[in-house]
Amino acid sequence: MRHGQTVFNLEMKERGTDPGVPDPGLTELGRQQALDAARKMEQSDELPVAILTSPYRRTLETAEIVASVIDRPIVIEPLIREHVYFSCDQGTHRSELQKFWPQHDFSLLPEVWWSHDDESHDIVTARAMAFHDKARKLVKEDEPWLVVSHWAFLLSLTGYKFLNGEYVAMDPDHLDPQSVIPPELPVKQKLS
Repeated sequence: MRHGQTVFNLEMKERGTDPGVPDPGLTELGRQQALDAARKMEQSDELPVAILTSPYRRTLETAEIVASVIDRPIVIEPLIREHVYFSCDQGTHRSELQKFWPQHDFSLLPEVWWSHDDESHDIVTARAMAFHDKARKLVKEDEPWLVVSHWAFLLSLTGYKFLNGEYVAMDPDHLDPQSVIPPELPVKQKLS
């Protein structure tokens, strides 16, 4: 699942420029997208046993909304963080995340857990492959997990371009991150 809409997503769509917002939370529409997805999941035959989420605010907020509907535990997984490219990809320090979400375990995260440099497709693919290997060991038949992540990471993992708030059932045994063609990223432009 991709997180719900953020201010960053809205500005990029409307203006095509990076609004300079680090680690944005969800917009009202983004919260509604997460809620709609959770309600749809609730009606399905196969609820996830747990929710793995990236440590960014937008994914944590999405995971919290989903968990409130389907009553599943949330596990923080830094491997599924976003491809560092825009201002929104600068994360929030671990100690701050712990203040906002004391009910979650952030102990495996370093204080600064995101990269400070643009990540190449090869680096993101390596992370996707590492997560893919981990997921294949973690996921048992008939015990699906929900992964709440980001556009570029999910694209690197699956080859699928997720919309905000969209979720798709996928089998880790049928994913091949090495075969995914690198996405064309928009040119970085900041508002003046």
